[in-house]
Amino acid sequence: APNVKPVIVSNPTVSKAEAAAKQYGVDRFSSDAMDVITDPEVDAVWICSPSQFHADQIKACAANGKHVFCEKPIATDLAETVEAINEMNEAGLKLMTGLQRRFDQNFIRVKKAIIDKEVGDTIMVRCCCSNLL
Repeated sequence: APNVKPVIVSNPTVSKAEAAAKQYGVDRFSSDAMDVITDPEVDAVWICSPSQFHADQIKACAANGKHVFCEKPIATDLAETVEAINEMNEAGLKLMTGLQRRFDQNFIRVKKAIIDKEVGDTIMVRCCCSNLL
């Protein structure tokens, strides 16, 4: 992305962190996500750890002034999800959830049809997707 410079990569398996850092031209790597979250050079954190760690890592980012892009889900239960979102909001930071279909043209079209009331009063949408093409 323009104007974005990766600063540090983390993976619990340090050899994987090192390999990713080398692959993407990042100078530093660590086996501890907190090294990324507390790094003063880091403005935003991409969280792609196992789901059970997301909420705590998001809250740590909020406490350390870091914006977050988190792969779904934000947390594994509703209370933790609300708490993580609230902490980011209270800190005045951005939190975005990675949803692989968010910018898919077909999903955008369905959303537009719902908003424009092309399909009547929508109560629920259920989709089945395939990438076989």
